[in-house]
Amino acid sequence: MVAAFNGGFHLGDDVGGYFYDGQAVKRLRSGLASLDVTTTGQISVGVWDRTINSTAGMEVVRQNLHPLVWHGSPQASPSDSPDKWGRANGGLRHANRTALGQRPDGTVVFAYGYNVQAYEMADALVQAGVQTAVMLDMNKSWPTGFYYEPSATGKPHGHRILPMIYRGPDTYFAQFKKDFIVAQAKTS
Repeated sequence: MVAAFNGGFHLGDDVGGYFYDGQAVKRLRSGLASLDVTTTGQISVGVWDRTINSTAGMEVVRQNLHPLVWHGSPQASPSDSPDKWGRANGGLRHANRTALGQRPDGTVVFAYGYNVQAYEMADALVQAGVQTAVMLDMNKSWPTGFYYEPSATGKPHGHRILPMIYRGPDTYFAQFKKDFIVAQAKTS
């Protein structure tokens, strides 16, 4: 394991669909942003019925809201209502947020924002060269981002990507109440 981070909102929040291991867990919806993982482990960020329209060759399609960035342009603005990008901590505009974006060369960018609004996340991703981005999760404790190093015990030694992340790097070593993404080193 080399990295781990949170997934999207609860599926019960009705902000997107979910396809996993050949099964439609929740119906995928047109126009929503998604984190896509192929059966060979390739990660991409797309929009259902625009950049991706089939689950063939997919292991995971995890949707969450409309695109935060689309064609290199931010889709969030300072005037957006708190409901557009999720009600944070009882309706506050600022929250800890995470997002995943993709650059034209295919590289994927993970973003963690501490106490930010959605438009600030979108602007930062555009500055990083992202063409398409999906908002992942928000609030005080759900957003995470960890990287790991091998250890003598066999259990990876984890680190927060930022010290203010609420949860610890061992959060995803056991079953968790929300979905999450784990990146593993490719073995030969």
